[in-house]
Amino acid sequence: MQHQSTQENIGADLQELIIEELKLLLAEIRTSMASLRTGLMLFVLPLLVVSTIIVTSKHHNLMSVIRHPVAIALSSAMVLSGAYLVIKAFLQIRVYNHQIAKIQEKYGAMPGLQNVQEDD
Repeated sequence: MQHQSTQENIGADLQELIIEELKLLLAEIRTSMASLRTGLMLFVLPLLVVSTIIVTSKHHNLMSVIRHPVAIALSSAMVLSGAYLVIKAFLQIRVYNHQIAKIQEKYGAMPGLQNVQEDD
């Protein structure tokens, strides 16, 4: 009787550990999503500013904006930083989703683990 109770405790501990690991992975995905939002903002904001300067300038051309090397350098740095963050976030989310899929494949028969990502 005590042997069965010990196995049930181990099973409950394993299930709790798996659920905690899934919670950690989902938290990592949320962090990557925040990084993705920041990267998109960094990518789009300079393009918006440059296009606004072009539209509001007297000559309506790109050459009037290019004469400002500091603005171009800063805008380029922001676009590159944004692109880096977006790519990095996509790759991280892909890795975390793969880890969650492996856990679901291995322990999918456990109650409550079938639809862990249904809310995403």
